[in-house]
Amino acid sequence: MLSDINNASPFTSAVIVAAVLLINIAAGPAARAETAATISVRNISPADPLIQVTDCARVARTSDVIRLDRFINANGGMQNDNPGARIRFRSDAKNISARLKFTNLHTRMDAVNSKGLYTVNGKIAGTFQRDPKSNDVTVAFPPNDEAAANDYELIMPYGDSVEFTGLALSDGKLLPPVPRPAFKYVAFGDSITHGFRAGDISRTYPFMIGGKLQWQTVNMGFGSRRAVPADGDAIAACGGDAVSILIGFNDFYGSKPVANYMDDLKGLILHIRKQQPEIPIFLITPLWSSEPAWAASKIGLKLEDYRKAVRQVAADSGDAHLHLIDGLTLMDNLFEMTTDGIHPNDKGFAQIAERLAPVLNDIMMKNSPKK
Repeated sequence: MLSDINNASPFTSAVIVAAVLLINIAAGPAARAETAATISVRNISPADPLIQVTDCARVARTSDVIRLDRFINANGGMQNDNPGARIRFRSDAKNISARLKFTNLHTRMDAVNSKGLYTVNGKIAGTFQRDPKSNDVTVAFPPNDEAAANDYELIMPYGDSVEFTGLALSDGKLLPPVPRPAFKYVAFGDSITHGFRAGDISRTYPFMIGGKLQWQTVNMGFGSRRAVPADGDAIAACGGDAVSILIGFNDFYGSKPVANYMDDLKGLILHIRKQQPEIPIFLITPLWSSEPAWAASKIGLKLEDYRKAVRQVAADSGDAHLHLIDGLTLMDNLFEMTTDGIHPNDKGFAQIAERLAPVLNDIMMKNSPKK
């Protein structure tokens, strides 16, 4: 019974404690002292300042909940997904459990991936996901038998909406967490950046790049997104130190005229520049695709036309902080690197991260202020 107390609701926990104490009244002072020592559970509010939230676009915090979102009103409620966002804390408690709530705000059912991660001292210790029977999920971290101070993280899934509703600690306290890297990378794009078809959040290319370069990462990818000028305001509002833009496949898929796509892409960059005039922007041409015979192809459009448009936007910009990257070099141009000829599989995503990370790092090193 005692081993289950951190997974119970506050009411249930109180009932368990009361029952155990009543049982031990007749057992004498020694048993009562042992029970009191064993049961020392503290419920920690989401508002506790020692709980840190990172790698996310926007945070709303109350005494009851930490709620995250990504500004843009997106298809299927996907602004409520927060791929790779982290709830972080440090504690010397023996037993720790976290309370999460899946909100049902993500409504696009062909794009659901509910698998999140939890870490101990930077290493993945397990996964959590939606319970078919309940929106409320409890994550029990591995017992800390040595009572050492450890760092803990909950990493949000890429394809579902989750809220954090508190912690329960036994025999310990919260401590100031080790900070995340100060440099913040914002990855903007469509479903490929969002992570669609990856096994879990750790297999998405923005997450892997953040790990390789030790950058905080804000994933601003949205399934089915096209180039929209006003999205630049949301990108800038993330307060990043660098931004990548990989957008255009859905403009092609939807047969948007190439000239209109160019105007929208220019407008998106202009909206970023109004708020962040010198932030490095990595402008990536659309990745390889098998290009099935959609309506766009039937009227003579090719994805290469949109790649040429990206190149032209970069050439015309006169922007010393805008850096063009050839998306065709980031993944082998083979169907077997994808799940459907469009979305990379885990092998494809890994290759993108492996090839893109050093390119981004090299650009940043070459353009960093000389000391």
